[in-house]
Amino acid sequence: MKNKLLLLVAILTLTTITVNAKSKVTCAGSTTVLPIAQATAEAFMDAHPD
Repeated sequence: MKNKLLLLVAILTLTTITVNAKSKVTCAGSTTVLPIAQATAEAFMDAHPD
């Protein structure tokens, strides 16, 4: 029983870490790429408002 509980806690922890990792994207690069990156991000957010 103890092993199952430990496994469940580990799975839930990893799932939470994975979800949080996907929620933020950092884009770094040249300023010439900024307009394209912004337009792409806006188009993505319009298509995926959640």
